[in-house]
Amino acid sequence: MFSDFEFALIILSNGFQRWVEKCMEAAGVRGLGVFDILVLHALNHRARGRRLTEIPMVLNIDDTHLVSYSVKKLLAAGLVVFRQQGRERHYEATSEGDEACLAHRRVRAEYLLPSVEQLSKGTSELAQI
Repeated sequence: MFSDFEFALIILSNGFQRWVEKCMEAAGVRGLGVFDILVLHALNHRARGRRLTEIPMVLNIDDTHLVSYSVKKLLAAGLVVFRQQGRERHYEATSEGDEACLAHRRVRAEYLLPSVEQLSKGTSELAQI
């Protein structure tokens, strides 16, 4: 029984990752993997940037090298910038990064939320879950 539950979580996780990538492509941003998109959202969240050491903690990721690589991709794409604060860099989304996240949210609101609302009794039940 528990194996079925684990298998369902694996399928759900893979589906979520594909959804995140396709949603960002529909928002007009191509070439980013799911990990890059999640890092971008972490840097955009609440309009506050983060130090490189904070990003893995926010995303519950052990491998800081993956985060570092992703941040480099986002810098090259112009979606993230950094400011030097003492000995550390403070990364934050650019206006293009902010717009990519907003466009991603609009696509999600247009396509995902109506489906979720049909499955549940509305967004209040989703918030409880």
